[in-house]
Amino acid sequence: MKIKRYVIATILTGIFVIFANSNVFATTKSELDRQLPQEVVTLLKQVEQYQDNKDYKTVLQIADDIITKYPNNDAVRINAYLAEVPAYIALYDDDNAKRMIHEAYRLDNNYTVTAYYMGIYLKLEKKYAEAIPYFTKCIDEEKGEATA
Repeated sequence: MKIKRYVIATILTGIFVIFANSNVFATTKSELDRQLPQEVVTLLKQVEQYQDNKDYKTVLQIADDIITKYPNNDAVRINAYLAEVPAYIALYDDDNAKRMIHEAYRLDNNYTVTAYYMGIYLKLEKKYAEAIPYFTKCIDEEKGEATA
């Protein structure tokens, strides 16, 4: 069971890195990022470094600190919530991973990145057919950017 969860966590983390570094979210992610204070951008870069070093507890602490400091900035909260997802998955805490995905999606379901994570949320719930439209939205966004 632990091996299966580890494999799933590794795959999901890999997918997150691929999507986060691709052009799939370029426009919508950049729109979201433009709303971030510089301090948050710096902290999110630190989160990425801790994530790379597999220091998931620190990832969660920094993200929680960001959320606490900027409770009324939805762009900040979306980024912080989604930064926590891979850490929770790596720590085998699917319930909190799903909670963070749901919170980010609730704040703004128009961003492709939140649709992607909502697909992940439904996949974790084993609702594969319901996840397809969210992943399809990501693919359609990529096609739209490729033709634009």
